[in-house]
Amino acid sequence: MAYEMKDMSGSLFREQEKKSEKSPDYTGKVKIDGKELRLAGWIKQTKSGDSYLSLALSEPRVSGGQNEAPPAKASHDDIPF
Repeated sequence: MAYEMKDMSGSLFREQEKKSEKSPDYTGKVKIDGKELRLAGWIKQTKSGDSYLSLALSEPRVSGGQNEAPPAKASHDDIPF
């Protein structure tokens, strides 16, 4: 039986290969009001040295860059002559 994420819950997993220093240390998914979102977490430290997890929610990423807007195409109507 496949895992079914319940509403108002989620999971984070440690990133095995960070692509850059700014990449999250953990990534996963959450489900809020029936909508699945991407969850990212970074391990950070306060000025006093205490560790904490900073979190961010975003729209799910689609592999291959399909969630990015395509570049605008020039129209013949745009040429001013």
